[in-house]
Amino acid sequence: MKRISIILLAMIVTTTAAIISCKKTNNTTTTVTTAVFSSLRSTPQTLSVIAGRDTTVYAANGTMLHFYPNSFKNSTGNIITSGTINIQIREMYKPGDMALNGATTTADVGQLSSGGQVVISAYLGTQEVTANKYGIGFKQAGASTQPMQLFYGTTNNNDSVATWTISDTTKTGTTSNGTVTDSTGGGTGSGVNFMYIFDSCTNFGWVNCDHFSGSTYTLTNISVVMPDNSYTPANTEVFLIFPTDNSVMQLDAYSSANLSFSYITNRIPEGLNYEIVVVTNKNQSYYYWSGTGTITAHMSLNAAPASETLADIISRMHGL
Repeated sequence: MKRISIILLAMIVTTTAAIISCKKTNNTTTTVTTAVFSSLRSTPQTLSVIAGRDTTVYAANGTMLHFYPNSFKNSTGNIITSGTINIQIREMYKPGDMALNGATTTADVGQLSSGGQVVISAYLGTQEVTANKYGIGFKQAGASTQPMQLFYGTTNNNDSVATWTISDTTKTGTTSNGTVTDSTGGGTGSGVNFMYIFDSCTNFGWVNCDHFSGSTYTLTNISVVMPDNSYTPANTEVFLIFPTDNSVMQLDAYSSANLSFSYITNRIPEGLNYEIVVVTNKNQSYYYWSGTGTITAHMSLNAAPASETLADIISRMHGL
């Protein structure tokens, strides 16, 4: 009986090893970003407010920040009631700017349509401070009745792509049922602004105004094939942009066997117009490729990146 058990154990180990070996042969790995976007990111703006006061300030593209007397906390969790707080903010209202800054509009449960994203940090002197509660408004081109929810983003490190989680929308101030008017004329331009406003934001860092796209399209996958194996997950990012939805997805699965980038699961709606963007940083030499069209079932595109200057890539993507 003991000999039979040993033989069975050996068979199980051999079979398990064979299964693991088979799984490795697909040569697929999730994209790990290194420093591809460190030179492409927007330069943060700096806004200054006095802690302990009710204050509203606007960033250059119109994002409104409303700080209450209890909005800032120090490292021990105590409310800061005095002193100058320097706010650093990056605004991303268009898909190209989101991609430049390493952001998507996807969450675990599906594709999002964005009304704008920001990255915020706050400092008292040289010490970074955290948020207790503050208000944020995302400026829109016009009035809308589309509801939006508040999302927070996380990254694995400074160079990884942000992923999003919806806030606790059971709490007041985390859902906006449509734009409201702001007649202060803050930010760029003057006159009436249309804003999605959330008055119970509890995080700095990545903050997003989104709604789930709710697409009824048939879902598929696509792949983008690179010209050779010098384009790797360590130096290349591939983004799929849906301009009409103000939405961007990262093709974050790489196959070394096929030299292709694709999305992990079938979540891409067929029939939508798209723009594909490939950016590569090979030892500070940059390459760029883009393509446009309409999503079809299981489509495959051949990328042909060409050498580009950093300034040209930034200009191209700002225009998306």
